[in-house]
Amino acid sequence: MAGRDFEVDTYVDVVVVQEGDPCPKCGTGLKLDRAIEIGHIFQLGRKYADALKLDVLGQHGKPVRVTMGSYGIGVSRAVAALAEQTADDKGLCWPAEVAPADVHVVAAGKALQTELALDVSEKLRAAGLRVLVDDRAGVSRA
Repeated sequence: MAGRDFEVDTYVDVVVVQEGDPCPKCGTGLKLDRAIEIGHIFQLGRKYADALKLDVLGQHGKPVRVTMGSYGIGVSRAVAALAEQTADDKGLCWPAEVAPADVHVVAAGKALQTELALDVSEKLRAAGLRVLVDDRAGVSRA
């Protein structure tokens, strides 16, 4: 890491890509946009296949050593992508498809409030909603 592992003598701007610059392949004007990488493909080659002597039958019916690869989706990156795309000025807004519940009911008080919260929760469930109830005793809530 620069500044920790080594010092940079000189920074050189080789190129600055700007909106509208021509694509080097087709010439169409480029559009700049934000993105987040949530998956990786790792090409493992034959290192592990050789170690495991991992062969399959090839198209001519003879053993062929496989070439291995691995694809992974980072759960934390997927959550970060959701947060980045759906947050508003009040914070994170889970899309319904991935939200842990449709409604979060907090029983903020003593026994009566907890009883009412549980009653409301059951009615919401009966109406077809996914309900998360926080009925922990002794939790101070602002």
